[in-house]
Amino acid sequence: MMNDQTADAVVRSLALKAVGLTGADIERVVREARKTARREKRELAYSDIADRLESGKPKRSEESRWRRAVHEAGHVVARYHLGQGSIEAVTINGPSGRSYVDGREDLDTLDMEEAYAARIISILAGRAAEEVVLGTPSLGSGGSDQSDLAKATEIALALETVLGTGAVNRLVHTATVSPIDKMAALNVSAAVNNRLENAYEISIEIVTRFQSELLKIAQELVLKETMAKEEIETYLSLVNRQI
Repeated sequence: MMNDQTADAVVRSLALKAVGLTGADIERVVREARKTARREKRELAYSDIADRLESGKPKRSEESRWRRAVHEAGHVVARYHLGQGSIEAVTINGPSGRSYVDGREDLDTLDMEEAYAARIISILAGRAAEEVVLGTPSLGSGGSDQSDLAKATEIALALETVLGTGAVNRLVHTATVSPIDKMAALNVSAAVNNRLENAYEISIEIVTRFQSELLKIAQELVLKETMAKEEIETYLSLVNRQI
């Protein structure tokens, strides 16, 4: 029988493996783990839940794991440096094999243009980290409408067309127009790209400046796959927070 300290460590490990899951997802995992234990005519074990949390995740090469770790570490360093809310955890193998940083944004600051610009920088920092550390970025930063490039473009486009901070037709609000039509009809594609290029340059500067801390986080991610807030902050002591 494990002592309280050991039990706490096991529960903490399971919680990290479950980062990103909803309450319903976790209920399903526990239900399936219980079925396994009943089928084998024994008590439910922590390992049953851990196995269910790991099932379905894709197996990746060491090269792929390292690239994902570098990418997510780039997000972590930039978000921390720019004061983009809290960072609760980071994973390179979350539910369905997803990689992401889990945390809360500081909604109070998002009323300012500078906060939106900082958000773009932190979103692009994953791609920037790949370029700085690995020489070239992967195509994973783009593609889907949930990708980093899509999210960054959406924010930059909003700044140009609906938030009153654009370089062209600054006060015209175009929320009912599709994104593609906005950029074409309003001729703001150059302005949007300019915001993205400027943000990317700053992302490169940040990940270069804090590359040592970034690499330490990436190395830990390859080993552990998921890191909690306390573990992350251990490696961020030399990253000054720009608040």
